[in-house]
Amino acid sequence: MDQTAKPSLDQILLDLTTKKQGILRQPVPGSDRVIDDPVAHANACYGGGYRVTEYVDRWRKESEYHTTGEFAEVRAKSVLHCGPTAITNLLRCFYRRTGNRWMARHSAADLFEVVASEGSRILAYHNGSWHSLFGGTSDLMAGHFINKAADAVGMPSLAQSPPVMIVNRQLYNWMKEGNLAFLMLHRHECYRNHHVLCNGVITVTNHKGENHRYYQIMDGWAHRPRYVDERSVKGDLFWKIPQP
Repeated sequence: MDQTAKPSLDQILLDLTTKKQGILRQPVPGSDRVIDDPVAHANACYGGGYRVTEYVDRWRKESEYHTTGEFAEVRAKSVLHCGPTAITNLLRCFYRRTGNRWMARHSAADLFEVVASEGSRILAYHNGSWHSLFGGTSDLMAGHFINKAADAVGMPSLAQSPPVMIVNRQLYNWMKEGNLAFLMLHRHECYRNHHVLCNGVITVTNHKGENHRYYQIMDGWAHRPRYVDERSVKGDLFWKIPQP
């Protein structure tokens, strides 16, 4: 899915699941806007004196940060295309690390067109919206979508099934190992109904020893890293993308 004013079907199903598990939606300071600087965000929202005490960013050289704006005119004016954009960013990361004959001869826009077309073919991506409930990329089919898009350009399957809910330390432990994650954000105030690629994690700590964790993302809106407060995505889902 992509951002809509009304709850999407994926969001409604997720809310029912998290409510059943007792994971209630909690207000998180500053989650109604994008975060460009985790330290500044922590100092503004949780009190001063924070500094970076851990930074895992093992995909820095491979990350290109393509945006939905770049691809809006590709393939008959794409809409609700945060999912295909995130998958394009994912495949470009792997290309820059492991190489790929097809991508060596084609642009990121060419890759996006293949990704979006493959998503439409397998009914995982819909270039439109039906009453804000149905459209964009399906959460449940996103892993299959990633693997089919990879196969279309001669890459092996990348996503591991099934998707994992962000509770406790699941996402943190996964990112700390230097892997990637395809995040499906529905509970975040700013990125509601949005798919992004997560490529790192930052922990900030104050003089009292209080920690706050932020996940580094390719949000599909900016050509640079942005971040989400860990507390703002609790209860959302992610697909594991192991490093090669």
